[in-house]
Amino acid sequence: AKCISLMASRITVLTDIVDGAPYLFTPPTIQHDTQIDNGIVEDLLHHLKDCQFTPDVIKEALSHCASIHQLPVQEMQNKCRRLITGVKMGASICETMAVLGKAECLERLQKYIFQYSNSI
Repeated sequence: AKCISLMASRITVLTDIVDGAPYLFTPPTIQHDTQIDNGIVEDLLHHLKDCQFTPDVIKEALSHCASIHQLPVQEMQNKCRRLITGVKMGASICETMAVLGKAECLERLQKYIFQYSNSI
């Protein structure tokens, strides 16, 4: 039900969810992004691991990380979207993360750090 409400404006039939947002069902294959420093990912992990995982609290955590790294909030949200979903556009990343859940999101961030820790 949460997936449907998240994608409501983008779906005509239920299969549109699977086609339009496969990252809701399986972790994406995320390529190394030279514009995403591992320090950013580590800070995201740090700020998200102990927070209540609601869209508003996730947005606060992303805003705080943006401030730390002197980035516009929208840029931080875009970086986070690429890390979590593997895509550049989609539904609100804060809403998407809340639907995916804390454990899944933290796992995806940790996987990125593990895969690309020697690439920077």
